[in-house]
Amino acid sequence: MRSRVVAALPIALALVWLSGCATMAGWVGIASSESVDEKLTGTRSELEAEIGSLRSDLDAHQTRVTEIESLSRSMEEAIRATEELQQLADVMESRLEQMPRDTIQELVDILQRYLDDSE
Repeated sequence: MRSRVVAALPIALALVWLSGCATMAGWVGIASSESVDEKLTGTRSELEAEIGSLRSDLDAHQTRVTEIESLSRSMEEAIRATEELQQLADVMESRLEQMPRDTIQELVDILQRYLDDSE
């Protein structure tokens, strides 16, 4: 009889241990489904917050990229306009060199009178 009790004791202990896993999970270091769900919910919330922050950063960077592209286009236009003005100045210089000096002096005088009158 005693051998039956001794043989049944490990089986009974195993059954108590297995049935108590869910309620004694925190005591013996076994994770319960509730604790796993809580951990999962917490991790999901942290990840969603991090994703939101990264999306915000990405939007800010995209705005900066758009501004930089706009500035780049403006600079290219300014460079092109400057090159055109330089070419026109070269043409004007060559034409002025071909004009007689007294004609240039008359133009300067006309411009000076215009400036004096506009003051």
